[in-house]
Amino acid sequence: MCIRDRYDPAAMMQGGEAGLSEYKNTYRFSKETYENYYTYKASLISAGCAISAIDAMYAKVKGVERAFCVNRPSGHHAGKSSIGGFCFLNNAAIAARYAQSKYAVKQVAIIDWDVHHGNGTQDIVNEDGSILFVSLHRHDKGLFFPSTLLYHILESGAAEEVGVGEGEGLKVNIPWDVPEGPAAEGKIIDMDYVQAFKEIVIPVVKEFAPELIIVSAGFDAMRGDPLGKISLSPWIFHWMTRSLMEINPRVMVTLEGGYNLKMLTKGVDSCVSALLGVAREMPKEVAEQKATKEGAEAVRRSRDVLKKYWKCLQ
Repeated sequence: MCIRDRYDPAAMMQGGEAGLSEYKNTYRFSKETYENYYTYKASLISAGCAISAIDAMYAKVKGVERAFCVNRPSGHHAGKSSIGGFCFLNNAAIAARYAQSKYAVKQVAIIDWDVHHGNGTQDIVNEDGSILFVSLHRHDKGLFFPSTLLYHILESGAAEEVGVGEGEGLKVNIPWDVPEGPAAEGKIIDMDYVQAFKEIVIPVVKEFAPELIIVSAGFDAMRGDPLGKISLSPWIFHWMTRSLMEINPRVMVTLEGGYNLKMLTKGVDSCVSALLGVAREMPKEVAEQKATKEGAEAVRRSRDVLKKYWKCLQ
């Protein structure tokens, strides 16, 4: 999150070091993350939105099984004792812990499809045997944000990061390695996500059998996003949401990244339409796609790492 008159995430990523920033009455935590007087309150409201969604699903509103939180700041880069990537409090992890403590939910799956790895969420739940964490993200062999070059404490989302202790095997990373710059566009497409869901995400979530599914829904993997720079269409977010609902209809979605406002609107609309049960046909342009070489390799590598933990992948 950045509090400033004109929101330009691409420019923010070129910022300076931590300390007092050039923007009046703000403090820079890292090159992209600022705070001012209102940040903490805004972060509490954002996390409270996720908590309120859990309350609505479990207690307050009869018949509510699904919810979409239109909340910012986003949260998936906020770890146990760290912030970054516009994130201050981890909304998805807070919602998961709240559901477990308040409503005795035993097993929760957090699915993160933001283009950036949910490193903060992984940091929080890495040793937890009651939470399955799945992240599909651009990785570029550890050079894409948030990489280990930027965050020396938090992991970067390689396929080999599977959790530790009781959480071993429950941390599922599907990292896309694509060329830097304009060459990245078109390298990862809808059919790569379809393949990843069909071969890894859906069978693993089914085997885990969560009582609640939380989605960290970033829309910065859509074509035209100034930070993600890969090429998903709005339709894929409808399909992924419906696929998760078919496993368990109790799905709560919390907003993460998305920096092209026009495409963000389309992605959110596609996701919400699925939550409402509105059908959408696969566009012809998607039906004609084949998974890319880079996408197929990422899925193969993740399956090879994970198959010793999951019967469905053996």
